[in-house]
Amino acid sequence: MRDRATTYFNRILVAYETLANPHKRVIYDKFGVDGLKDRTWQLGVRSMSPEQFKFWLEENMRKQQSEKLEELVVSGGKVEATVDVSGLWYSQVALRHKDGKYTTEELNPPVGTVTRYLVKHSFHVPLEELARVLEAPLPTSAKELWQGVERPRPSKHQAARRPKPMLTFDCALDGAPLRKGRKTNAAYLPRSLLASASFTATLIHQFPNLPPDSPRSVASLLAGNQLAIAARVLPSPVVTAQISRGFGQNAVTTSATFVGIPRWEVAPVVEANITRRLAARHSVFVGVNTGGTAWLSNFTELFRLPRLGSVRSGFASMGYIYHPISPTINEARQNAEGDACEMPFSRASRSKQTETYTVSVTSGLLVGGIKAKLSWGRTFFVGTPVTSTLALGKPRAPVGIRLGVETAIHITGAAQYTVKASRKFFDNTVCGVSATMGGSSGTGGVIFSLSWSRLGQRFSLPVVLAPIPDNRLMLYATAIPFAAYVAAELLWLRRREQRMRATEIARHRKALRSKIFRRQRAAKEAVEIMAPSVKRKMDAEREAGGLVIVNAEYGDGETKADVTIALAALAEGGQLVIPRGVDKSRIIGFYDPAPGAEKVLQVTYLWGGVTHRATVRGTRGFTAPSRLHVVES
Repeated sequence: MRDRATTYFNRILVAYETLANPHKRVIYDKFGVDGLKDRTWQLGVRSMSPEQFKFWLEENMRKQQSEKLEELVVSGGKVEATVDVSGLWYSQVALRHKDGKYTTEELNPPVGTVTRYLVKHSFHVPLEELARVLEAPLPTSAKELWQGVERPRPSKHQAARRPKPMLTFDCALDGAPLRKGRKTNAAYLPRSLLASASFTATLIHQFPNLPPDSPRSVASLLAGNQLAIAARVLPSPVVTAQISRGFGQNAVTTSATFVGIPRWEVAPVVEANITRRLAARHSVFVGVNTGGTAWLSNFTELFRLPRLGSVRSGFASMGYIYHPISPTINEARQNAEGDACEMPFSRASRSKQTETYTVSVTSGLLVGGIKAKLSWGRTFFVGTPVTSTLALGKPRAPVGIRLGVETAIHITGAAQYTVKASRKFFDNTVCGVSATMGGSSGTGGVIFSLSWSRLGQRFSLPVVLAPIPDNRLMLYATAIPFAAYVAAELLWLRRREQRMRATEIARHRKALRSKIFRRQRAAKEAVEIMAPSVKRKMDAEREAGGLVIVNAEYGDGETKADVTIALAALAEGGQLVIPRGVDKSRIIGFYDPAPGAEKVLQVTYLWGGVTHRATVRGTRGFTAPSRLHVVES
C-alpha cells in the first residue's frame, strides 16, 4: 500500500513540475514522459521565453536527426556540363606545329554546344562491426587460436566515441560528343556518347590511441595510424594503400600504388611525404615518388643522380604552407585573454585570420621537368555577426566571400592561372565562380565556371570562353563577377542585413519592455508585502548597532532599480550572504532593469554605527558586514 501511494505521489509531483515549468511543457508536448527523463533537452538557455525555447528545441532536434542520418549513409554527387560559347568571339585559330610553321583552323562551333558532361556519385557506409573485429584480442597460444578468444563488447558510450571504419564507393560517367567523321546510327546511338566510366571502392580507418593496458589486437598494433586502401576497377585496375601517422609536430604519409593487379614481379609506385609543423600557422613538407614499376636495388637509389644515358622516372617535391587560424584556436586564445581583450576583433583582423597560401616546387620526369605552384586564399567581406545587447540567443557566424588564386608555372614557360570565389548564402548552400586560363601544355583556353553545392550535392557549369589563352577575356571573366558581387554586397546584401537586424532588435526591444514591466510590477508587489516587517527589523538592528541596509541599487550605469527592501529582507542574525554565481535578478523583489548589460549591485549599510559601501559586479558573491567595505572618514 505504501509503495503504491509513493508511486502515485511521484506521478503527481512530475505532473505538477511539468505544468509549472513552461520549458518542460514544451518537452512533454514533443517527446512525452520519456523526453522529461532525458536531461539533454533541459540545457536550453533559462532566460528564453517558451516560444524561443520551442524554436531552439526544434532546431536541435533537426540538427541531431541530420547528424544521425549522416552517420548511417553519407552520400555526395556531382553533375558537370561544359558549354562552349567561344564562337561568339573566335571563328578560327592559329596553331603552331613542331616544325615552327603556323596553320589556321576553322572553328565555327555552335554557340551553347555541350562539349563534355560528367556525372559522379559517392556514398559512405560506416562499418561498426569491423571496428570491433580490429579491437578483438589476438590469440596468444594455439589453444586460443583453436577455441577463439572472447572479445568484450564495449559500452554504448565507448562505441559512440570510437572512430568507425568507413567504406566509400565512387562511380563516375564521363561523356563527350561524337568526333567528326565517325559514322553512327542515329536510331540507336545518342548525339553524346559515353567516353569513360570509373568505379572505385575505398576503405579508410583512423585507429584510436588505446590505453596501455588494453589487450594486444590489430587496433593496438596500429594505434595512432590512419590506413586507407583504394581499389579502382574501371577503367583499369589500380590498387593504392596509404598509411599516415603523426609524430609530435611531424606527420609522415606513405602510399604504394599497384598499376594493374598486384604481382610480386612488378614493383608499386611508392610515394612518401613528410610534413613538419614549425608554428601554429607555418609548415614545411618534402616528398619523393619512385614513379616506376621496377624494383630498386636499395632505397638510396632514389636520391642518387641518374647514370649517363639513363632516364629515371618519378619526382621530388618540397613546399611551405601558411595555415589559417582555426575557430578552436581562436576561441581558446580569446578565452585565455579573458577581460584583457576588451575590444572585439576588427573586420580586417578576422579576414587576416582566414588567410592561407601554399608554395611548392616539383621536379622529375613525371612532371616533365620543374614545376612551381602557388595557391592563396582569404575570406573578404567578413560580415559582422547579428548581435546586440538586446538580442537573445546565439549570434550568427560571420559570413564572407572566399577568394582564392592558384598558379602553376612550368620550366618550359607553360602556365595555368585560376581565380575562384565562393560564398555561403544559406545554412547548407554554397555558390561559387571560377576562371581558368592555360594548362600544363600552355595551350588551354579560358573557362568560366559556375558552381552550386548543397548537402554534398554539387552542380557545376563550365563555360568555354576561348579555345586558346586570351588575357583580355581572362580579365573580363575575373573583374566583371567580382565587381558585380561588390555591388550586390554593398547595395543589397549589407542593406538587407541591416534591415533584418533593425527589425530583430525592434522586436526584442518590444518583448523586453513588456517583460521588464511585468517583472517590475511583480517586484513592486513583493516589496510592498515585505516593507512593514523589514522596517521593523531594520529599526531593531539600528538600536542594537547591528546590520542596517541604508540604500541598495541594482542595474547598469544608466538604469537602476531600488532594491533596498529586497536586500534587507535577506539579512538574518546581523549578517547578509549572497553566494557566488546567483542571478540576482531572480531574487524576490529584484528585477533586471537593463537586459543584456553587465549589472552592478551598489550597497550602503551601517554596522556598529559605521558607514560601509560595497560594489558587486555580475554574479559575484556578497557578504556583509566586512572590514573591506568601511568608508574612511
